[in-house]
Amino acid sequence: MPAYSYSDYITLDSPAARLTRLRLHIVEVSQAVLSPNLSGDGKSVDYASMQQYLRDLKAEESRLAATVGMGLINGGVSHSRNVRA
Repeated sequence: MPAYSYSDYITLDSPAARLTRLRLHIVEVSQAVLSPNLSGDGKSVDYASMQQYLRDLKAEESRLAATVGMGLINGGVSHSRNVRA
C-alpha cells in the first residue's frame, strides 16, 4: 500500500477540516486505484484490491458532508439569536 499524505484526516478535530482532508485522501486513493498493477522481484501491488477502501472512504465522505451541511458541527446546537430591529 502506498504512503499517503492525507490519511491522517481522522485525527483532525474540526469536522469541516476533516472533510476537506478526507476529500484530498480520496483523490490520492483514486489515483492509486487507477495505477497499473506492478510486479517484480517476487513482490506485487494489486491496486484493484483498494477499490473497497475507496468505496468506504466515499461513504464516510457522504456521512461527514451531511453532518457538516446540517450544522451538526456544534452538536446540533444553534448559537444564533434573534435581534429586534
